[in-house]
Amino acid sequence: PELNNLITLDILEKGIGTYAIRNQIVASAPENSVYLVNDADDLSSAQRASIQMAQVCESNTVVNIGDIVRLADDYSVLQLDDHVEHYGSASLASTPKSHKEIGYYQALRKGADTEFIQRVQRFLAQGAFSWIRYPLLYQTFASNNLTQDIYQRENNALIQKISSRQALLDSF
Repeated sequence: PELNNLITLDILEKGIGTYAIRNQIVASAPENSVYLVNDADDLSSAQRASIQMAQVCESNTVVNIGDIVRLADDYSVLQLDDHVEHYGSASLASTPKSHKEIGYYQALRKGADTEFIQRVQRFLAQGAFSWIRYPLLYQTFASNNLTQDIYQRENNALIQKISSRQALLDSF
């Protein structure tokens, strides 16, 4: 992909699901483009697009994620496992070409981005996936968040109730 100044914002039909929307965008995007995932309740850092697009455009990486900082309703920082930043599949950047090689997002309610990353690591060449250890996305944790069944809030910290993301962490 070539880094250029063209940015397209796609807002699609409400209620069809985040992964169905992503699949529509990926299917209609030019093969040499880069897309960034950003859910409606997430906030991207000002440098996110340039950092992730540069990583994809200047290396063999076709998929990358960055760290996520989780925030309370009042935007105060929440810690998880005594850390502020954590990996985040919600901060995913990729190319439509990668999906043509290993498939689109699965029709899951949540976790399809994590499953996609696992396929990238398994089926694409070494170095096709990277984790940028820099906060690229800020994610609010509220009572209507899709991750409310995974995390329990205690003061200014989140406690992981299940280890649904452990397989991805173990693969690094």
